Amino acid sequence: MFRLRKIELLPRLALFASLFLIVFHQGCGGKKQGGTGETPPSTPKKEPSPSLESLACDIFFKSLDPAIYYHLTATPAEKEKYIRTGYLFALQVFKENQTFLRDPKPVEVIARLQKEGETAPMQTCDPFLNAVSALKDYFVKTDVAPLILFLRVSLMGTVKAMDEFSQWVPEAEPPTQLIGTGIKVKERPDYKLGRIPPYLWVEGYEDGSPNSEVIHKGAKIVKIDGKTISSIKDKEELADLIEKLEDNPDSHTEKKGVTVSFLEKDVTDEWKLHEDVFLKFERYTPKYARYKSLDNGVWWLSLSTFIPTSAASDVLSKWSEIQEEMILDESDASHPVIILDLRGNGGGRVDQAQILAALFLPYDTILSHEVSIVAPKEESDRPVRNKLGKLTTLRVIHNKESKLLRKMILLVDQTTASASEIFAYALMDYKRVLIVGMPTAGKGIGQAIKAVLPPPIGGFLLITNMYYYSPLGKSFHVDAAPLDIVIDDPVSIWQKTQSSYKPFRLAERKKAYEEHNSPFPIVPPLSLSDPFDRPDLNQESYKVSDSDRSKLKEYAKTAPRPPSCNLDPGKPGFTEESDCLLDRTEQIAIHWRDLPEEGL
Repeated sequence: MFRLRKIELLPRLALFASLFLIVFHQGCGGKKQGGTGETPPSTPKKEPSPSLESLACDIFFKSLDPAIYYHLTATPAEKEKYIRTGYLFALQVFKENQTFLRDPKPVEVIARLQKEGETAPMQTCDPFLNAVSALKDYFVKTDVAPLILFLRVSLMGTVKAMDEFSQWVPEAEPPTQLIGTGIKVKERPDYKLGRIPPYLWVEGYEDGSPNSEVIHKGAKIVKIDGKTISSIKDKEELADLIEKLEDNPDSHTEKKGVTVSFLEKDVTDEWKLHEDVFLKFERYTPKYARYKSLDNGVWWLSLSTFIPTSAASDVLSKWSEIQEEMILDESDASHPVIILDLRGNGGGRVDQAQILAALFLPYDTILSHEVSIVAPKEESDRPVRNKLGKLTTLRVIHNKESKLLRKMILLVDQTTASASEIFAYALMDYKRVLIVGMPTAGKGIGQAIKAVLPPPIGGFLLITNMYYYSPLGKSFHVDAAPLDIVIDDPVSIWQKTQSSYKPFRLAERKKAYEEHNSPFPIVPPLSLSDPFDRPDLNQESYKVSDSDRSKLKEYAKTAPRPPSCNLDPGKPGFTEESDCLLDRTEQIAIHWRDLPEEGL
């Protein structure tokens, strides 16, 4: 499912409860009966149906052909290497994960299978059948046959062996409604790096959450269903507990809620313990955009993902609410400064970026150039199939342009990726915004569905199949475009010193590809004619003036640092509310708000 986990673990598998068998029917010729001159109807004779195991194996192997065929860099000659990687990946997952094998796990058996798998031929399903047979007494009982589970996990690893972004997806679309508490938990930076915190901090709750009046922002959850957070030593165990707070329509079918104990400040500003409070599960429609007023004429608007089809409409809805509040507040600035926060937005649907861009650019403006690998017509063309293929120009597809958005700041960091970067660097090319924060992820490649798998495997393969370029034809893959103002965020800087943090920079990514024996996707150059084919884009009202941009850069160099930017996340005193990037951006926004209108 397209859910962004708060914890970096192996992806969850969606277990398919119903399985499909293909049965062939064929009629038999009748024998002519004496004296009647007629041939009586024959009784259909059933041919033996293929076994579930052979059907699953056939789907597994055949699905990889189109995946390799359309991939940017994968080659048919390496198919066996990809399969071997997936096979070994599945064994490792079964060894480490609590979902598939019961304890005590057969560590020696798994070690033997791993050793054999390093050299065993991988052109048939024999290694997979042998592994399942060797582990048959240890599988946790589920509705899904062990071989199907093993093949699904193997498929995850096989596709990941092609590149870090290709994946097997068990579900076609994220759910439009969720079931859960609606509580949003924020972790401390040290928790993200694998350390276990003494509590989980409540950042807020989703719109429509059934528990918005029960537990409030800033609360510290210290116990979940009787399990004390501070007593947990294993990161995966903590992930399972947090799973109970997540909004997942598949995981809350039996329970009606979860019991938590938490600390919350009372009216005297003292911490008070609330024990064994029941948070109920309910179905509601999630919202992905949030906003708040930071200062007179300065607004913060965030979007957490471009994945759902409602992402852009959520932002447009919030923008309408901001406009209504500005009208009611007569003291608000005539030209407000909007901070659009795309931190943590790892991308999603590019069409949502095309819709959202309509707030800032005229209809039909070029947003990005997409170059995808096109299937060759002849088998003999396969060796050259990785050359640049079809060029598609992506444009703004909605007409919602707001003349009020003259002063616009885009806040990004290393978790801003993919569709978010397409959006950001289009606005950068048009000089439409001031981009501040930390360098982005540098993911300028995209994925497309290239294989739909029938049951009993199910799901589909998202394969890295295209490059993205900015309107000026610049690639931002691996080496992200420079920002207007780089903010030295202590959290990000501290994370880079930790071994478990791997930023998406050029050297680190090359090293990661070498470690996985995967070809490094060098982005080819793109030659374009003048991309600014809309004459009205030359109007100054669409741009941040060079004068303002220069003044804001100079201000950022000399302005005093907010207190949150002087805290060390690795030492006491750092709190969950600390947000240096936003505080610093707010400073810049207020200064911009107070600049004379000259140059706009």
